[in-house]
Amino acid sequence: MIRELIEKYLKFYPEDVERLEEARNLAKQVKISDSEIFNRKNFTGHFTASTFIINPKLKKILLLEHKSLGILLQPGGHIEAVDDTPMAAALRELKEETGKSSSDFTYIALDPKEPLVPFNIDSHHIPENPKKQEDAHLHHDFGYLFVADGIEEVEIDPNESNGFHWINIEDFYKQPHFKTIVPKVKKFLAENRV
Repeated sequence: MIRELIEKYLKFYPEDVERLEEARNLAKQVKISDSEIFNRKNFTGHFTASTFIINPKLKKILLLEHKSLGILLQPGGHIEAVDDTPMAAALRELKEETGKSSSDFTYIALDPKEPLVPFNIDSHHIPENPKKQEDAHLHHDFGYLFVADGIEEVEIDPNESNGFHWINIEDFYKQPHFKTIVPKVKKFLAENRV
């Protein structure tokens, strides 16, 4: 399934082919049922899933203060054996990290005919973590977009986050680790005239 979702995503963003070469190669080697895709000790890389929650009217986005990395990130985490799809993993992580579910927001599908195709796929470097005995590796993240009608309080998981913020979208745009999704968010907001 991972491989198919990447290929369907690339039909919308063919310019991302080179950037996602390592994710595509990993997806060719494993299937969603293979344990290596879930193994956090697989330091070749593994797949993760996340949610981007935007309030277009107020031009804010929900980010969490990541406990280990010390930066603001969207809710998300590793795809695990209990997850049927990357979307299921993203929604599980959303619930675990914020106490919110998909019914609290409106889902924005990249492809309404194929709702499991992510809004963005981002491959990024994860630094070595000696405390967890983890080598440096890559995360290939499937990001899904949701819209919030209001600014809601969330219940963070204190094991994962130090807090949450609804930050201004312009500040979000300036974060270097969001550079692959920023043009897509700008396009979405422009097309929806917000």
